[in-house]
Amino acid sequence: VLTLWRGGGSELPRPPQQPAQEVDEKQSLQWEKELLGVYLSGHPLDKFVSKLERHRMIPLHALVDIAPKTKVLVAGIVSEFRELRIKRGRRAGEFMAVFKLEDASSHVEVVSFPDHFKEYAELFKSNQPILMRAELDFEEDKPRLLCGEVSLQGELAVQSLEELQDEWPKKIELELSLDKAAHLIGHDMLFAEIANVLSKHRG
Repeated sequence: VLTLWRGGGSELPRPPQQPAQEVDEKQSLQWEKELLGVYLSGHPLDKFVSKLERHRMIPLHALVDIAPKTKVLVAGIVSEFRELRIKRGRRAGEFMAVFKLEDASSHVEVVSFPDHFKEYAELFKSNQPILMRAELDFEEDKPRLLCGEVSLQGELAVQSLEELQDEWPKKIELELSLDKAAHLIGHDMLFAEIANVLSKHRG
């Protein structure tokens, strides 16, 4: 008879324990999506909220209210990625892709045609949050993004949000009404204060 009972003997040795490795937020969210199909503890775009607002990116749920053929600026995570080989026509043999772009509010289908896909395939497969400039289209009243051009309006059509730099204006024009301020503190002091502020913020 096999038994685990041991009377009067020493305790069984414990197996060695390995210290648990810390998992960063990005990896944790990726596991949630793979195992559960949804993000629970957050969303990969959460840390980019201020950047999304500064660049005036359109939430995906709002695309239904925009006219077809509008060039839109959106951001999200690629999911349900499918790489397709074109079988007919002058571009037979080339590859394109169809996938979903997801933000915290919704998702949209994206069609990336050969030139566009060839340029940005690596980004699409990187699991990085991306920015996209694309043409809005509708199929059975559902929005989708058509991507055929490598650049739109002089900008890259796809960029990593991690690497996206905040753009500062190249020129600022200020129009000041000085009469009231000069009346209170005098012209000499007013201009001295203006010069002091400008010297601290050169550019």
